[in-house]
Amino acid sequence: DALVAALLAGAAWLLIVAVESPRPRLLLGWALVMGVLFNVKFFEGFLVMPAVVLYVALRWRRDAIERWRTLAGAVGVLVLVSVAWVAAVEVTPAAHRPRIMNDRSNSAIGLVLRYNGLERVLPGEVTIFAPIPGASADTNAQLHASALAFGVGDARPGRLLTGSNGPLLGATVLLALAGIALTASDPRRFVRGPAVFWAAWGVTGVVLFSMSNRAAAQYTEAYAPALAVLAGLGAAEAVRVRGGRGALVTAAIVLGVAGYARWAVRAHPPLTHGTTVALVLVGLAVALALLAWSTRRAAAYRTLAFIAVLAVPVTVSLWIANEAPSGGQITRPNPLVYASKRPPTITSRTVPVETILAAFPDKGTKYRFGIDGVNNAGEAVAYGNASVLPVWNEYQRVAMLPPEELDALLAEGQVPGIILGQGRIQSGLIGRDVLDVVQRRCRLDPRTRVGPGWTVWRCTP
Repeated sequence: DALVAALLAGAAWLLIVAVESPRPRLLLGWALVMGVLFNVKFFEGFLVMPAVVLYVALRWRRDAIERWRTLAGAVGVLVLVSVAWVAAVEVTPAAHRPRIMNDRSNSAIGLVLRYNGLERVLPGEVTIFAPIPGASADTNAQLHASALAFGVGDARPGRLLTGSNGPLLGATVLLALAGIALTASDPRRFVRGPAVFWAAWGVTGVVLFSMSNRAAAQYTEAYAPALAVLAGLGAAEAVRVRGGRGALVTAAIVLGVAGYARWAVRAHPPLTHGTTVALVLVGLAVALALLAWSTRRAAAYRTLAFIAVLAVPVTVSLWIANEAPSGGQITRPNPLVYASKRPPTITSRTVPVETILAAFPDKGTKYRFGIDGVNNAGEAVAYGNASVLPVWNEYQRVAMLPPEELDALLAEGQVPGIILGQGRIQSGLIGRDVLDVVQRRCRLDPRTRVGPGWTVWRCTP
């Protein structure tokens, strides 16, 4: 996630220098960075592309024919670097490479186009959060709550400004929108420089994030550089406006954002005190800017007012850095859920991997043990540095391996034991086909206890 934002910022710098300076060949460097970016997080990094096309078309409209070789070369580099990993995976026989977890056909192309492509944007059911037929109301209610926490099921125009997204993202988004409005007030200057690029990028991100099927808060990284630059442009443009009009514009933007921020934290008690202190500072800075609108230092005071309003997102960031709890197999995409009036239960690591490894000493088998989900297997691998087999894919609610393959592994003695969560068995979160194979090839070991809620199944050839 951090690498996406860093590469996007670097690519944006290369693009602007290439377009605005007499060094158009830097566009090849931009294409290289964007190709690497695609291999980091696929199409998420390409959210900037509509803005790139618009910007280059406007700025090079008279030079497109002259620079066609540069443009063609950039497209070629972008395509070649982008498809490098996908092509390498596709030409490797499936038996000689890792399994593609989230594609039903075990295809890298399918992973890119479906699970990490259209299914994230277009409306549709997200299997991992879908209600379970026959499960209890509590189980399905927990699934629904988890879906909302992961940005599923709440697509609407105000998604960025409400709920836990509001305190985290809302103030910055409003400052960015103000930056677009102020910068676009001079249309000719707006389209004759990089401002149009930043504005198109920011708008694309806000619209897509608001309406996408899945939009966890960290996906904002795909257009965070644009929001930051647009907020800065708004401050710069407001400071340039002279006299009382400039003071009023500054006051309206800053006080509007500050008032929204206080409203946004109303359902997040741990944030209210810090936000209130920040708003007092904002009020003092705005009062100073209004009182001194006719002095030589008016611009400096208006700048101070914009700096003061940044105390609002800083307050939230400080709470996340210093007080927000962490833990669990997956970091919640929006840590401000912990600051809500009804925060979720704080959990530590899910899988007691050290205890499990002690129960299954290394005997040279292909896997040390199997476990009931991809996420659980990932946590066990990360903390145990061992080869762990996920027998269930919770993202698609299907067996990770065809039952006959799992049966063969157990029959060959390649998996000495399976760890299953009792709650998942009871709630129907593990398929009957997997349970049938485990129960046929393994025996329940009630004497070995690895942690509350876990059942241990020992498997023999």
